[in-house]
Amino acid sequence: MIKHILILCAFRIILVNSNTISSKRLIEIINSQNSTWRAGLNFPEETHTNHVKQRLGFLKNHPDPNFQPERRIHNTVAKILPKTFDVRDKWPKCSEIIGHIRDQGNYGSSWAFAPVEVMSDRLCIQSNGRVKFEFSAEDLMSCCSCQLDESENRADGYLDLAWEHWKVHGIVSGGDYNSDKGCKPFGALVYLNNTIPECQNSCTNLDYETSYNDDLHFGLNYYYLEEGNITAIQLALTTQGPVQVKFTVYEDFPYYKEGVYQHSYGEEIGGLYLKIIGWGVENSVPYWLVANSWGTSWGSLNGFVKIRRGFNEGGIESDAVVCEADYEAPITTPTTTSPTTTTTDTPGGHGTAIQIAPVLLLLIHFVFILNVFPFNKIM
Repeated sequence: MIKHILILCAFRIILVNSNTISSKRLIEIINSQNSTWRAGLNFPEETHTNHVKQRLGFLKNHPDPNFQPERRIHNTVAKILPKTFDVRDKWPKCSEIIGHIRDQGNYGSSWAFAPVEVMSDRLCIQSNGRVKFEFSAEDLMSCCSCQLDESENRADGYLDLAWEHWKVHGIVSGGDYNSDKGCKPFGALVYLNNTIPECQNSCTNLDYETSYNDDLHFGLNYYYLEEGNITAIQLALTTQGPVQVKFTVYEDFPYYKEGVYQHSYGEEIGGLYLKIIGWGVENSVPYWLVANSWGTSWGSLNGFVKIRRGFNEGGIESDAVVCEADYEAPITTPTTTSPTTTTTDTPGGHGTAIQIAPVLLLLIHFVFILNVFPFNKIM
């Protein structure tokens, strides 16, 4: 009996030590695995694991367990894909929007951040760079009935309800914390105090000139790609733009610095919704190029992370979402130049218009007169 008690006590001590292990020691353990990536400090060394967990969610798509989202199967046979691809290179007019890394603060709100990032990217791409509109994460968080338990004001939200809110109610613009950009920038109440504000049908940025209702932008549809189909994700990236994915987070992931991440150490501690913008190969290891929403100071890639491709790392290839914004391209009337007018440049740099048709008609008329009335008869 005493032996069993001692074993249980020893086991409990091990668990306690693993939960209170220092960041420095954890990094040493991860790097000793000689994996495809390197760990380092992304948060202050004294940061507790529970503090990191606040940034994570629970990865549930819908409150109805029987809900079946729309999935589309793409024809993936006849397409030859490049070895590396970056959406920003395909649509350079939208590279600033696509490459922008947001910062959700310490609130587990990636269920709102990843969708609004993809919405913003897709609208820009559909408009061929005409519309650079950053959808507000705060507007979605505060006005969508997406949370797991609103009475407790928890950050966890259902992903499909967020996409449906965009289609039905629309979302206004809003930049980062302290940006004063758009109708509803990310506010201090969420960023600093971990509290979702009440929904307001008015802009919190008093300097923003567009009204709340006029600033609302909507989505047409969203759907999931075939589960686990890597080529379908790649085709979506090359033809439509970034896709949103879900990702299971283990203890080692918050310490990612560089290389191609794959789970090396620790237990599952939560989940994230992320945005894939491309793919590539590093040291013979295939990867997805992924945007996180933990700010540009996280990792050594300015907020991006390379995650191993082709192995469904953390479930990243299971639930990829593609969307379409409600955008109608403006009808433009092509400008035409009169065929009777040409322009020549003078040394002074100003164009001189020569009316060809009237001069030609006058010349023909003069020749006709000479033929009918010879010059000597006129004289």
